[in-house]
Amino acid sequence: MKELKPLLVTCVFLFALALTGSIFLPTRFTSLATLALALFAYLIVPGYTLLLHLNLKTHERIILGSAASTALLPLIYYTLDIIGVPLSRTTVLLVIILVSGLSYGVYIKNNS
Repeated sequence: MKELKPLLVTCVFLFALALTGSIFLPTRFTSLATLALALFAYLIVPGYTLLLHLNLKTHERIILGSAASTALLPLIYYTLDIIGVPLSRTTVLLVIILVSGLSYGVYIKNNS
């Protein structure tokens, strides 16, 4: 569970940025909070869990995980589109949950 603490800190940081942005920009907090949650769920979580297997520091894992997630998830969506799976919100969420869950499960299995 110690691997999940940096994710919580990152999520709180993104929401703090959204709050700061809503103070200084003519945008509602709900719009910026939705954007923060989308960035967290789409970029940070899958990449972070993919890189749990490597011996990296926490901030390195978050930064490199964002890049890995940016590269991997669109490739999965493209492959699913070629196969004929309709891309919807549900499909996107299922892929994110599947990638993150499998990565974390393999990490737990290898370290127990």
